[in-house]
Amino acid sequence: MSVEQKVMKKTVCVTGGSGGIGQNLLKYLLESFHVKALFRKESATTDKWKQQGCQIILGDLANEESLMNLVAETEFVFHCAALTSGLSLQEVHEVNVEGTRRLALAAAKSGCKRFIHLSSIAVYTGAEFAKKVYSEKVQVREDSTMELYCLTKLRAEIVLKKISQKYNLEYVILRPTCVYGPAVNSYTMAPFNMIKKGLPILLGDGEGLLDVVYVDDVVRAMLIAANSTKANGEIFNVGGELITCKELYSYYGRMLQRPVRHISQGMANILANIAKIYNRELGKSIKWYLEIYEHSKEYPSTKAKAILDYTPQFSLTVGMLKTELWLQNKHYLPAKRYIFRNAHFLYNFYPYAAVRPTTEKEIVQIIQEAAQQGLKVKAIGSIHSYIPIPTTEGVCIVLDKYKNVINIQGSLVTVQAGMKLKELNEILAKHNLALPIIGAVDEQTVSGAIATGTHGCSLFHKSLSGYVHSLRIIRADGSVLELDCLQEIFNAVVISMGLLGVVSTVTFKCIPAFSLQSKKYSLPIDVLLQRFNELHQNNMYVDIKYVPITDNAQVLLINPAVEAVNKNEECHPAEINKMKQRLETFILKLTLYIFHYSRWNRLYRWIVKQYEATTYVCPSGRSDFVLTNFERTKYDPFPMPNMEIAIPYSQACAAIAVLRNHFQTTQKFPGVYVHIRCAAKEDFWLSPSGGQAICWLDFWEYPYTGQFFQEMMELLKPFNFRCHWGKEISVDREYLKGQYKKWYDFIQLRQEWDSQRMFSNPYLDKFFT
Repeated sequence: MSVEQKVMKKTVCVTGGSGGIGQNLLKYLLESFHVKALFRKESATTDKWKQQGCQIILGDLANEESLMNLVAETEFVFHCAALTSGLSLQEVHEVNVEGTRRLALAAAKSGCKRFIHLSSIAVYTGAEFAKKVYSEKVQVREDSTMELYCLTKLRAEIVLKKISQKYNLEYVILRPTCVYGPAVNSYTMAPFNMIKKGLPILLGDGEGLLDVVYVDDVVRAMLIAANSTKANGEIFNVGGELITCKELYSYYGRMLQRPVRHISQGMANILANIAKIYNRELGKSIKWYLEIYEHSKEYPSTKAKAILDYTPQFSLTVGMLKTELWLQNKHYLPAKRYIFRNAHFLYNFYPYAAVRPTTEKEIVQIIQEAAQQGLKVKAIGSIHSYIPIPTTEGVCIVLDKYKNVINIQGSLVTVQAGMKLKELNEILAKHNLALPIIGAVDEQTVSGAIATGTHGCSLFHKSLSGYVHSLRIIRADGSVLELDCLQEIFNAVVISMGLLGVVSTVTFKCIPAFSLQSKKYSLPIDVLLQRFNELHQNNMYVDIKYVPITDNAQVLLINPAVEAVNKNEECHPAEINKMKQRLETFILKLTLYIFHYSRWNRLYRWIVKQYEATTYVCPSGRSDFVLTNFERTKYDPFPMPNMEIAIPYSQACAAIAVLRNHFQTTQKFPGVYVHIRCAAKEDFWLSPSGGQAICWLDFWEYPYTGQFFQEMMELLKPFNFRCHWGKEISVDREYLKGQYKKWYDFIQLRQEWDSQRMFSNPYLDKFFT
């Protein structure tokens, strides 16, 4: 900044710079003004503000010389200082009332343009009336039962008005509601410390309502009030959003991993009466706080919106994230508090913070805040993938509350990214719509499913990503980009594992609802290879499970029903009670472990033959029911690492023949089947079916060593396979580079959009740099 710019900067002054609101106000003021701030004595806090360019004035509100030095040549006075508690009226009155009077007189005498006074909704305490909605029109008045803070804040307003009228000093009075945020005592540090100590804080069931406002929104209102020509002589409520006490304090409970304790109304009154015996004013203070939590009142900010154009910028979700990050940086919170586990319990991770947004604006602000803090970001849904794509040590955006329908217009259906596929299917059915393809698992969120190229079992259909018409993505700089399928960049974004940003909404191109019927066959593998192309060309959906140890294949053919079929009751997976499931899991694990050795092949072959025909059920009915319920049980009995690779469809039979020859020659058979499905070609840069129809080969290994997967890849490398991004990938980056024509284009785009690698993690860094 040039000398001329420094000279031209206006001067403002602040009291209460050590308080939560004052500290946040100083931060913003120093961006645009020369700032003077009043502090009682030098400390680490004053040293910090000095280093940032703030002029420190030592003194207090009782020292008129200090006040004159403070206000000299200032345009605006921001009066935030106040005593929030005390044991005598004289003590609190001296600071809150007399201190305001002295400061206002000093400001008037020095020619200050405007006095911005931070008051409180506490001034409404004596104005009790039935409607419990307190606008600025309510006539505030003193009451003999008023708590000291409430009484003195009211008197401070009266003193300021009198001096302003007498000396023609412009003033604005702001009455914030329940302020929370970094360094704020009343609704952050005080309750935080109570919860940390295990003390009760919720009165009764905790359903009393509070109007909470993030500290930066209060600061913003003060800055607007200072500059608004319409604000002179006005009083404004400054609020945020109405929530229950339980909802507010549950945030601190989650941060601390501690329960938020309750106290009954009766016990609270007893404690207040005991305190009153000790000190009358202390008892009144406790009674006042109990009144806040017991009786819900509203303090609308309608006037501030109309005159100041004030609207809170930070929801409780984002405000609490900012507060949590501040608490973390100040070491008030333990390092590892949240633990997220993969749905299959194959991995877990500990993010620095976790947040559950409900709007796109909140996601934007979360990303912006993480960027300011130098933290990485990943969004998670059901964490269904076996692979740690969604893990992060930074900010984890949990999408379980972000799953609404945005719009349904004809065949185009727009939903928030956190909606699960099974929820989407139900919504589509109600509108006589359906997706033409869907994976066998419908627990995934729509964004997670498309990000890794989730596919079905049809040579006539692309992956689920191929039916995305458009989407909105939030990039590392917080900008929101809307893309549709006519743009080339769209093909880079849809399947990108979250490396380019956080997908906000997804619009699917749907088709009219349809019904399906299925039937199954058992074929020798050599017959399957002869009929492979015929089966896939003549049936809409084909699912194959090749069992190497029996040299057979179980084939499920699914086709559109000639007439609508209503037999969804047949589609539901078999119900297994927990005890039976545990027993079956134990038996299966033991069987796979025992027969992992080839000397047991004959016995294992006989056992498998007894059960291989039960692999599929043959459901009929609504399309999504059929496509997600043809397994004997909905989910695998226990999680096993799996690897799925894509072979060009034109070479599918040759690849399967190579596998068969390997198994028969070595007599080393996998413990479970090889899952075979096909998919049509598509145009996404990182899609395994990009530019060519493919055949998927899915492998499992238990006990897991990785050796089996490595053998399969070495066998199939001559076919230039590609990998399913959401499953085990045992090849290196150099191999992957050679399989995608647009690989380097994707890397360049990522560099442009996210040069700091905000959306990466150690797993993804192995493949993308």
